[in-house]
Amino acid sequence: MGNWCALGSTTPTKCSATTFLPHRGAKVIGDCQSCIQGNYCPTTGLSYPTGMCDAGYFCSSGSSNPQNARCSTDHECPRGTVTEVPCAEGKFTPGSGAVACTTCNAGAYCTGTGGQTPCPAGRYCNNDRQMPCAAGSYSLVTSLGAEADCDGSTAAKHPCEKGFACYPIGNKITCSPGYICLDGATTPRPIRSEHKGKMCIPGEYCPSGSFAATLCQAGFFCSQYKALSQVGQCWAGALCPN
Repeated sequence: MGNWCALGSTTPTKCSATTFLPHRGAKVIGDCQSCIQGNYCPTTGLSYPTGMCDAGYFCSSGSSNPQNARCSTDHECPRGTVTEVPCAEGKFTPGSGAVACTTCNAGAYCTGTGGQTPCPAGRYCNNDRQMPCAAGSYSLVTSLGAEADCDGSTAAKHPCEKGFACYPIGNKITCSPGYICLDGATTPRPIRSEHKGKMCIPGEYCPSGSFAATLCQAGFFCSQYKALSQVGQCWAGALCPN
């Protein structure tokens, strides 16, 4: 085994490195077999592969080295790997030569380049997914790892203060002119009660950042919806005609 004998041979010829031969009576060099994938054959005259490829590496057919090819970043290679395996979603490796992928930490997401990045403020991250905190709230901190961190039970989550709105979800901006934003407003231009605010009506006006309407003073009137300031002549607080 591990050798072949041409016609008239006086001594056997060993199969070359990277090959093996598990039976007797071989007549030509072509009877030698290429080393099995995931294994290595470092010397001549082998009847069987010497062993499996080292963990953190992979071996294609005909390998002579247990560290034939190093596993790439964000791939895993258990012992005897034939082809490096990409990390599953939500996993990563901190570099090359990994035996197994590491689960991306809660509060972070995988970068796809061998690392992870803290979850941005206003979101929570788990299983490599970024999810926004609930509507009407925002977060001042990074690295939230669960939806529960956005439920108001921790200091991480803040309901939007009156005069502001959380829009897009997780970010705080000033209430738009012509509107009123109450605590927890979900849009800077609320028009329904579920938006936690309302549109200014005739007889009142609402500058930017308003959390309550201002009635027109004596000698002025606001004849339109979403009024930004008071103009004209009228009685205090009256709904004057156009």
